[in-house]
Amino acid sequence: HLKRLASLCRYENSWFLLHKRSQENAQAAEAVDGDVVVLSAHWEKRRAALIQLQEQLHSLPDFISQFDAITAKIAHLEGDFEEMESRLVYLETLCCQCEQQTVKNQHINQMEIYKKKKRFVELNLEHAQRVAELERAMQQKLRERQKVYEEAFHQDIEEYLSTGHLQHTG
Repeated sequence: HLKRLASLCRYENSWFLLHKRSQENAQAAEAVDGDVVVLSAHWEKRRAALIQLQEQLHSLPDFISQFDAITAKIAHLEGDFEEMESRLVYLETLCCQCEQQTVKNQHINQMEIYKKKKRFVELNLEHAQRVAELERAMQQKLRERQKVYEEAFHQDIEEYLSTGHLQHTG
Protein backbone atom coordinates (compact mmCIF):
# COMPACT_ATOMS: atom_id res chain seq x y z
CA HIS A 1 0.00 0.00 0.00
CA LEU A 2 2.83 2.21 0.63
CA LYS A 3 3.90 1.79 -2.83
CA ARG A 4 0.57 2.86 -4.00
CA LEU A 5 0.54 5.73 -1.62
CA ALA A 6 3.99 6.80 -2.73
CA SER A 7 2.91 6.36 -6.32
CA LEU A 8 -0.25 8.28 -5.67
CA CYS A 9 1.72 10.98 -3.94
CA ARG A 10 4.14 11.10 -6.82
CA TYR A 11 1.25 11.25 -9.31
CA GLU A 12 -0.39 13.87 -7.23
CA ASN A 13 2.81 15.94 -7.18
CA SER A 14 3.30 15.33 -10.87
CA TRP A 15 -0.30 16.23 -11.54
CA PHE A 16 0.04 19.35 -9.36
CA LEU A 17 3.22 20.35 -11.21
CA LEU A 18 1.58 19.59 -14.54
CA HIS A 19 -1.50 21.54 -13.55
CA LYS A 20 0.66 24.41 -12.32
CA ARG A 21 2.74 24.33 -15.51
CA SER A 22 -0.45 24.12 -17.58
CA GLN A 23 -1.75 27.24 -15.85
CA GLU A 24 1.59 28.97 -16.32
CA ASN A 25 1.61 27.88 -19.95
CA ALA A 26 -1.99 29.04 -20.34
CA GLN A 27 -1.07 32.41 -18.83
CA ALA A 28 2.03 32.58 -21.02
CA ALA A 29 -0.10 31.57 -24.01
CA GLU A 30 -2.60 34.34 -23.13
CA ALA A 31 0.27 36.83 -22.87
CA VAL A 32 1.71 35.58 -26.15
CA ASP A 33 -1.78 35.71 -27.67
CA GLY A 34 -2.13 39.34 -26.50
CA ASP A 35 1.30 40.11 -27.96
CA VAL A 36 0.32 38.33 -31.19
CA VAL A 37 -2.94 40.37 -31.33
CA VAL A 38 -0.99 43.61 -30.74
CA LEU A 39 1.65 42.60 -33.28
CA SER A 40 -1.05 41.50 -35.72
CA ALA A 41 -2.87 44.85 -35.34
CA HIS A 42 0.45 46.68 -35.67
CA TRP A 43 1.31 44.59 -38.74
CA GLU A 44 -2.16 45.22 -40.18
CA LYS A 45 -1.64 48.98 -39.77
CA ARG A 46 1.76 48.72 -41.41
CA ARG A 47 0.31 46.60 -44.18
CA ALA A 48 -2.54 49.11 -44.74
CA ALA A 49 0.01 51.96 -44.75
CA LEU A 50 2.15 50.04 -47.26
CA ILE A 51 -0.89 49.35 -49.45
CA GLN A 52 -1.84 53.03 -49.29
CA LEU A 53 1.75 54.02 -50.10
CA GLN A 54 1.79 51.54 -52.97
CA GLU A 55 -1.48 53.01 -54.31
CA GLN A 56 -0.07 56.52 -53.98
CA LEU A 57 3.12 55.45 -55.72
CA HIS A 58 1.02 53.82 -58.42
CA SER A 59 -0.91 57.09 -58.95
CA LEU A 60 2.29 59.17 -58.80
CA PRO A 61 2.92 59.13 -62.60
CA ASP A 62 -0.63 60.47 -63.20
CA PHE A 63 -0.05 63.09 -60.52
CA ILE A 64 3.26 64.10 -62.10
CA SER A 65 1.60 64.25 -65.52
CA GLN A 66 -1.22 66.42 -64.15
CA PHE A 67 1.31 68.56 -62.28
CA ASP A 68 3.31 69.03 -65.49
CA ALA A 69 0.11 69.96 -67.36
CA ILE A 70 -0.82 72.47 -64.65
CA THR A 71 2.72 73.89 -64.71
CA ALA A 72 2.49 74.27 -68.49
CA LYS A 73 -0.91 75.98 -68.14
CA ILE A 74 0.51 78.32 -65.49
CA ALA A 75 3.42 79.17 -67.79
CA HIS A 76 0.95 79.79 -70.64
CA LEU A 77 -1.21 81.95 -68.35
CA GLU A 78 1.88 83.84 -67.26
CA GLY A 79 2.59 84.60 -70.91
CA ASP A 80 -1.04 85.64 -71.41
CA PHE A 81 -0.87 87.89 -68.34
CA GLU A 82 2.33 89.51 -69.58
CA GLU A 83 0.74 90.11 -72.99
CA MET A 84 -2.42 91.46 -71.32
CA GLU A 85 -0.33 93.73 -69.10
CA SER A 86 1.53 94.98 -72.17
CA ARG A 87 -1.76 95.67 -73.94
CA LEU A 88 -3.13 97.44 -70.86
CA VAL A 89 -0.04 99.65 -70.74
CA TYR A 90 -0.51 100.41 -74.46
CA LEU A 91 -4.21 101.15 -73.86
CA GLU A 92 -3.33 103.40 -70.94
CA THR A 93 -0.84 105.22 -73.17
CA LEU A 94 -3.52 105.65 -75.85
CA CYS A 95 -5.97 106.95 -73.24
CA CYS A 96 -3.40 109.49 -72.04
CA GLN A 97 -2.74 110.56 -75.63
CA CYS A 98 -6.49 110.90 -76.26
CA GLU A 99 -6.91 112.97 -73.11
CA GLN A 100 -3.99 115.18 -74.13
CA GLN A 101 -5.42 115.56 -77.64
CA THR A 102 -8.83 116.43 -76.18
CA VAL A 103 -7.26 119.07 -73.93
CA LYS A 104 -5.23 120.37 -76.88
CA ASN A 105 -8.36 120.55 -79.05
CA GLN A 106 -10.21 122.38 -76.28
CA HIS A 107 -7.36 124.89 -76.05
CA ILE A 108 -7.35 125.29 -79.83
CA ASN A 109 -11.13 125.83 -79.81
CA GLN A 110 -10.82 128.34 -76.98
CA MET A 111 -8.07 130.12 -78.91
CA GLU A 112 -10.26 130.22 -82.04
CA ILE A 113 -13.17 131.60 -80.03
CA TYR A 114 -10.85 134.19 -78.48
CA LYS A 115 -9.48 135.14 -81.91
CA LYS A 116 -13.02 135.47 -83.32
CA LYS A 117 -14.11 137.62 -80.39
CA LYS A 118 -10.97 139.72 -80.71
CA ARG A 119 -11.51 140.10 -84.47
CA PHE A 120 -15.16 140.97 -83.85
CA VAL A 121 -14.10 143.65 -81.37
CA GLU A 122 -11.48 144.93 -83.85
CA LEU A 123 -14.04 145.01 -86.68
CA ASN A 124 -16.54 146.81 -84.45
CA LEU A 125 -13.86 149.30 -83.49
CA GLU A 126 -12.89 149.81 -87.16
CA HIS A 127 -16.55 150.20 -88.09
CA ALA A 128 -17.12 152.67 -85.28
CA GLN A 129 -14.04 154.62 -86.40
CA ARG A 130 -15.22 154.66 -90.03
CA VAL A 131 -18.72 155.71 -88.97
CA ALA A 132 -17.19 158.45 -86.81
CA GLU A 133 -14.99 159.55 -89.75
CA LEU A 134 -18.00 159.57 -92.08
CA GLU A 135 -20.02 161.54 -89.55
CA ARG A 136 -17.15 164.03 -89.14
CA ALA A 137 -16.86 164.28 -92.92
CA MET A 138 -20.62 164.79 -93.23
CA GLN A 139 -20.58 167.35 -90.42
CA GLN A 140 -17.68 169.09 -92.14
CA LYS A 141 -19.60 169.12 -95.46
CA LEU A 142 -22.72 170.35 -93.68
CA ARG A 143 -20.74 173.14 -92.01
CA GLU A 144 -19.14 174.05 -95.33
CA ARG A 145 -22.57 174.10 -97.02
CA GLN A 146 -24.06 176.05 -94.19
CA LYS A 147 -21.16 178.49 -94.46
CA VAL A 148 -21.73 178.75 -98.22
CA TYR A 149 -25.48 179.26 -97.67
CA GLU A 150 -24.83 181.79 -94.93
CA GLU A 151 -22.43 183.69 -97.19
CA ALA A 152 -24.98 183.57 -100.02
CA PHE A 153 -27.69 184.69 -97.60
CA HIS A 154 -25.54 187.57 -96.34
CA GLN A 155 -24.76 188.56 -99.92
CA ASP A 156 -28.46 188.41 -100.76
CA ILE A 157 -29.29 190.53 -97.75
CA GLU A 158 -26.57 193.04 -98.62
CA GLU A 159 -27.77 193.09 -102.20
CA TYR A 160 -31.36 193.54 -101.06
CA LEU A 161 -30.37 196.25 -98.67
CA SER A 162 -28.33 198.01 -101.30
CA THR A 163 -30.62 197.49 -104.30
CA GLY A 164 -33.95 196.72 -102.72
CA HIS A 165 -34.54 193.57 -104.59
CA LEU A 166 -32.96 190.15 -105.16
CA GLN A 167 -31.72 188.72 -108.34
CA HIS A 168 -32.37 185.10 -108.76
CA THR A 169 -30.45 183.20 -111.25
CA GLY A 170 -31.95 179.98 -111.81
